[in-house]
Amino acid sequence: MNCKQWMVAAVVSAMAMPAWAVTETNLVGSWAMPVPNNAQCSEYYRFEADGNLQINSALERISARYEVKNTAGLPQMNVVFVEDNGMVDCFGNGANQSGQSTTHFLKWENANHVRYCSDALGQNCPVSLYRQ
Repeated sequence: MNCKQWMVAAVVSAMAMPAWAVTETNLVGSWAMPVPNNAQCSEYYRFEADGNLQINSALERISARYEVKNTAGLPQMNVVFVEDNGMVDCFGNGANQSGQSTTHFLKWENANHVRYCSDALGQNCPVSLYRQ
C-alpha cells in the first residue's frame, strides 16, 4: 500500500468510526443508579480511566475491570468482576460474583445520563446511571 492509499484508508476508517469512539473517557467518574422500589438505596459506580471499576451497593463492594468497544450499533461495554465481598446489595442479593462477566450496550441520553441496554440497537434499556 502506497502513502496515498494508506491516507485514503485512514480517512475512510475515521469516517466509519462511530461518534462513541471515546466512550471510556465519557464514563470516567462517579455514577449512581437509583434502585427501583427501594428509594433508600442506590448503587454507585466509579469508572477509572485505566479500566478499573468500583461498585458499591448497600454492603456489597465489587472491584471490576471494564472495556468499551465500538460496534455497528451502540458501544458495547464488557465488565469482569474481579473481587466481590459477597455482602448483600441493594436488591437483597448476597451472591459472590467474582470471576463472572456481563455485557451491556451504552445508550447516552446526555453527558450525565447513560442507559445500560441488553441489545445493540437500544430497544431494551432497563438501567440508568446518572453522573454524580
